[in-house]
Amino acid sequence: RGGPMPSTLPVRVADSVALEHPRRHWPLADWTFVIDGAAPKPMALKDWREDPALAHARGPGVYAHRFALDAPTPGARYLLDAGLVQGTAIVRVNGQEVGRASVPPFLLDVTAPLQAGDNTVEIEVLAPLRNYFVGRALAGDPHYSHMKGYEHQLAAAGLIGPVEIVEISP
Repeated sequence: RGGPMPSTLPVRVADSVALEHPRRHWPLADWTFVIDGAAPKPMALKDWREDPALAHARGPGVYAHRFALDAPTPGARYLLDAGLVQGTAIVRVNGQEVGRASVPPFLLDVTAPLQAGDNTVEIEVLAPLRNYFVGRALAGDPHYSHMKGYEHQLAAAGLIGPVEIVEISP
């Protein structure tokens, strides 16, 4: 079952292991948030169930954070650790999609789109459908009436974090 790995394959430390000894890291706080076409507003990372306006939201909700990065270290890799995401996330850096995450660890390589100076990270979260279905039931939609009994059993939703960019050595 299996054979030896080709000797030409480069050996690389797993990202999760490399995170244990980062060279530098930048915690990303002070997020703005947009959902359903509303104006962007500052928002702390939290479970959507904690906010009555978001408890039954489907999304997508888009979190954005701007930060400055001095010149990237040659040969280093930069990882975005999104912490905890409840739902499915699409991550963009400087407008370029870098990946999607729906199961832990929510860890993506963001080396390519990062640049010296200002950078923007966007994390678009699509919440689990359960909460939306319950909201439709509570609003009187007969197609979802069977979900009324789950009013007090909503699923966790949103970007909970903490989120950071981590520089790891080559």
